[in-house]
Amino acid sequence: MKNTLLITTAMVATLGCNNQRQPAYAALGLVEVSGTVTMDGEPLANANVAFENPETKTFSIGATNAAGLYKLMFNSEKSGCTPGKKVVRISPYRPTDSDPDEAPPPGSKIPEKYNRKSELAAEVDSSHRTFDFDLHSK
Repeated sequence: MKNTLLITTAMVATLGCNNQRQPAYAALGLVEVSGTVTMDGEPLANANVAFENPETKTFSIGATNAAGLYKLMFNSEKSGCTPGKKVVRISPYRPTDSDPDEAPPPGSKIPEKYNRKSELAAEVDSSHRTFDFDLHSK
């Protein structure tokens, strides 16, 4: 009896009680979104690219690499973007937990018409998942 109790206790301690719920990503219909950002024809490195739902103000975000390539992340665990119309905001790199309404750092070479006052838009669906942007500094 003691051995059975000891084994059962050890199994419960090893397995633990993981009651965390896993997000229902399949229900969101996430679309893998990627593309390239250039500024005046040159790759734009170290920029945040955010696809924002204008109604809910939720967004997926990615950062450009040295070649200007980005891939959107729904959250820190899952890549993708919910389908639908999006406002696209491209701004100097900043951590994803910073305030998106905060002004870009002084001297930013990305005009406000691409971030805070964005004129960029995208319609995300399973047929439209690659979005390239050629920004102009003036």
